[in-house]
Parts: sequence; structure tokens; C-alpha cells
Amino acid sequence: MRAVVLRELGDAGNLRVEEWPMPVPGPGEVVVRVRAASLNHRDVWIRRGQYAGIRLPAILGSDATGEVTAAGDADGKSWLGREVVIDPSLEWGPDLRAQGGDFHLLGMPTEGTYAEFVKVPAANVYAKPSHLTLEEAAALPLASVTAYRALVTRAAVQAGEIVVITGIGGGVALAALTIAVSLGATVYVTSGSETVIDQIEKQLGKLVDVVELMDMTKSDHIERELALFKLHVTNGSGAKLAPIIEQFGARVLSDTGEHYTVELVGGSQDIDRFLKRSAQIADVVTLVRSGAMAVMRGAAFNRG
Repeated sequence: MRAVVLRELGDAGNLRVEEWPMPVPGPGEVVVRVRAASLNHRDVWIRRGQYAGIRLPAILGSDATGEVTAAGDADGKSWLGREVVIDPSLEWGPDLRAQGGDFHLLGMPTEGTYAEFVKVPAANVYAKPSHLTLEEAAALPLASVTAYRALVTRAAVQAGEIVVITGIGGGVALAALTIAVSLGATVYVTSGSETVIDQIEKQLGKLVDVVELMDMTKSDHIERELALFKLHVTNGSGAKLAPIIEQFGARVLSDTGEHYTVELVGGSQDIDRFLKRSAQIADVVTLVRSGAMAVMRGAAFNRG
């Protein structure tokens, strides 16, 4: 099969298409023919050498969708020929609250989705929501589970609460936006890009309020946004502010107007710790399949 292989750290030119051995499923595993794969910041960080425990050569890629073509035993045979979304969280461990020592994500050290075929545990595939395109489904897992954990698992957002999302152009922020809307929250977003704001307004219309175009290059933009929301969003009513979602995390404003950390992942070394075991991706897929949560896609590229 063909795969995109990283043998040296550096720029994108170090990603080369090569012939690679075809994966063979063992007990409890399936092989998925990759029809679409999505790019995450994790892949960029690994390529640049900004990630812990890098092992080369590597096939990157954590997210993908496709159809199951082979199964290692009877447990996986029911998936043969079916279109699936892959849960990239592997070997979480027995404790629901935190990952075990063997936890890792698909796509380094385990061979990832930047290939024609990928091998994963049968327990890590879920039926692709039929109304999503292949590209939309491939963009679902990492960003959506991260946002779901911030909003639902950690912050327990309720209908009618106010959710503020800063820097709305990122994948996690966009997923948080659609999840918060599906929960019945009032959502405010900020961005330094008029183009991004225009896209949000066209796709979600009056479901989202744009608070202000912020200069995101200023180091104090979060503090200025907090001050803005405390003064204007609640309009002096004392209404409770739910999460303020930042890149890879969430802050919550209490009834007193002070914010505290729900869970904040601050960099490339920490993103793995923010992801929950597969129970949460099942919740996300169910939410999407019901039509309550939309998937917002940026650019798509055909492989050469």
C-alpha cells in the first residue's frame, strides 16, 4: 500500500509517499481502507519535533473514515464492508478518570491514517453518520471529543447558560460551538478574522452572536475579553456565564464573575491527556447522527 511516511523531522517536504507493508489484523482488530483523513495540530507538532516520545519512521494521522476490509477474528467480522469513523484513543486503561501508562493516540508510535489502509482495534470503530460526507466524518474525532469533554464532561453546560468561545477559527473551537448550540446554550464567539466571522454567520445564522472582533495578536486579549463579557454580555443581570472555551481547554465564570479552570491543555505535550476514553466519542457520534450537532469543514484536498 501507499503511505505518507515521516523519516526526518522538519518541514512538510519531509513527508514522502512510499510503499509500506499492508497491515494484517490480529485478534480483536480490523483493517480500514482510508477514504478520508484529517490534519490535526498534533501531526504538525510531531513533524516539527515539538512532541514527546517521537519515534521515526512514522505514519502520522489520527482521524479518518473509510470502510472495514478485513477482520482478525469473529468479533470484527460484523464490520466488514461498513463505513466507519475511527476513535484514535488507544489503550486508555481501566480508570475512567485518567489514562493509564500505555495510553497513546493513533499516528505515532502506532501507524496512523495517512495511508491507504490502517489497522485499529475493532472496539475503536463506529458507524459513520450517514448524512456526513467522508471528509466531514474524518474531521470529527479528535477536535470534537476534546470540545465535548470541556463542555459536557467537565463543565456540564446546561440549556440557557452563556458559553463564550474565543478564537473561533480553530477546529476545537468550531466543535465546541456546534456542541454548545446543540445543548441549548447561548453562544458568543470572538475572532480576529472577519472572514471567519462571515463564515460562522452564514452557516449558523442567528444561533450565534459575535461579540467583537478582537486583535488576537495582543497578549492580553483573554483578559480584555473577560472584562468585555462581564460588563456587556450579562448586561448587569447577574446571569451565570458557563465555559469560556480557549484553544484546547475551558475556563468557567462562577456566579461571582470570577473565572476558574475547568481543564486547560496548554501545549503539544498535553493534548493527549485531554482526551477521554471511547465512551465519549460514542456520545459525540450519537449527537451528530441525531442531527443536533453539525460538523463544520474547512478545505479538502485530493490525494495525488
